[in-house]
Amino acid sequence: MIRVLRKTAGRTTRFLIDSLGWRGVERPYAPVGWALLAGLVWIVIDLLSGGPNGLVLLPGQLILLTILAAVCAIDSRFGIIPDSLVVALAVAGLLQIGLASWIDSGSTAAWWMPLSDGRNSGHLVALGQRGLEMAVVFVAAASLRMTYRVVRGREGLGFGDVKFIAAATVWTGLAWIPFVVLTAVMSAMGSILILHSEGDELHGNYEIAFGPHLATGVWLAVLASESKLLS
Repeated sequence: MIRVLRKTAGRTTRFLIDSLGWRGVERPYAPVGWALLAGLVWIVIDLLSGGPNGLVLLPGQLILLTILAAVCAIDSRFGIIPDSLVVALAVAGLLQIGLASWIDSGSTAAWWMPLSDGRNSGHLVALGQRGLEMAVVFVAAASLRMTYRVVRGREGLGFGDVKFIAAATVWTGLAWIPFVVLTAVMSAMGSILILHSEGDELHGNYEIAFGPHLATGVWLAVLASESKLLS
């Protein structure tokens, strides 16, 4: 386990350095690297100008950034999103939405207390609703993947991407998924333009890893939604 974590940390660090520096095979993912960094800068600025609630959500935001950066590093290199990262994303999101619900309600009680406690029923309802939204997004993304494969005769969206965006819904909620997808498409177009400018021959069957671009959309959506919560 320690060896795996060490290798993942090394790959993630290399991805961030190379994408930010426009170097090596990670050059096309420069928009991703800079979006992750911009979000981190935004968090620092928000902390310096905001109240104490920002500090409450900060650990979760940093955990999210770490998971998303690891997804970017692995998917860009190997074309897969490990299930372990998908599970970590979902679990961390459940904890974060609990904290966000606690802040939003102004409750001083622990959000994980039993439903019988009237002060905390809203927190558990929020968690249940987010779980339902995750299921809806999973079914929708899986259906889109299957439809594309039937119509085009080839894969257009990896199953890892389907699981990833479903797990990310725990963080963003269903309402922010269109933003996530739109941002991911724009980020992917940026990568395609970089490849085209460097002389790569692009065609209809050309494939790029979509996970890093979905991660960009998730990161920006979470920061935007949590900033709205704390405003």
